Amino acid sequence: MVGTGAIIAGLLLGGVLMTRADPSVPNVRVFRSVRMANSAMRSGSLFSWSLIGKAFRAYLRHGFTPESIGSTAQAVAYLAKSPAAKAAAHG
Repeated sequence: MVGTGAIIAGLLLGGVLMTRADPSVPNVRVFRSVRMANSAMRSGSLFSWSLIGKAFRAYLRHGFTPESIGSTAQAVAYLAKSPAAKAAAHG
């Protein structure tokens, strides 16, 4: 579990650094970001920490291919209906 915790901490730090570099995002503290993420996880709008850690470990595994997760057609279909992707396209 220590490895998964380190991976999640690295993901959080990366997210914080990216948000601080983006001038359009308000300055949000790390602990507030974690609380917001936990709230989103409880409501079901975000994956759990354990699932995120497992997916990231699988991604780092030697021999990983995106086909093991899903097809390109699935990804394109998701992006076609994703509110975030639509906002980014018009943004």
